[in-house]
Amino acid sequence: AKIVSFLENRKLLKKLFNNSLTPIPGGLVTSRQNRDFLERAVSIIEKNISNPELNVKMLAEELCVSRSLLHKKLTAISGQSANDFITSTRLKQAVKMFSEGNSSITEVAFEVGFNDPKYFSRCFRKHFNLSPSAYLNGKSSKNEPRIIKS
Repeated sequence: AKIVSFLENRKLLKKLFNNSLTPIPGGLVTSRQNRDFLERAVSIIEKNISNPELNVKMLAEELCVSRSLLHKKLTAISGQSANDFITSTRLKQAVKMFSEGNSSITEVAFEVGFNDPKYFSRCFRKHFNLSPSAYLNGKSSKNEPRIIKS
């Protein structure tokens, strides 16, 4: 019963992480070590958010871990691969930028490190099940995108 409960809690935590627009939702990470690791990872991604060259290798080097360990830790904590974690963090930052100002989709795409606005739109739609233009049109009614990850 304890094992089943633990596994269900991990699934719930991963779902909360994927559905939250904040990089590290409060109460998500159970251990202080995992919280510190996620905070450092998000900090590095946010510091290099506009750098399109930011990739898994660069993130692993900045965190002083191997790529395989980075992948294992992020998968265990967030349920996402390292590459998906970087993309997710960039897209969450894009939503913040859309909410804060009158930036166009192309401007935001470049500001969060995407070289191609069409690819940005595709990733945004896949992640939030809503196109960036639909989000901008619905922004006036305070619609927050719901993250859809399978």
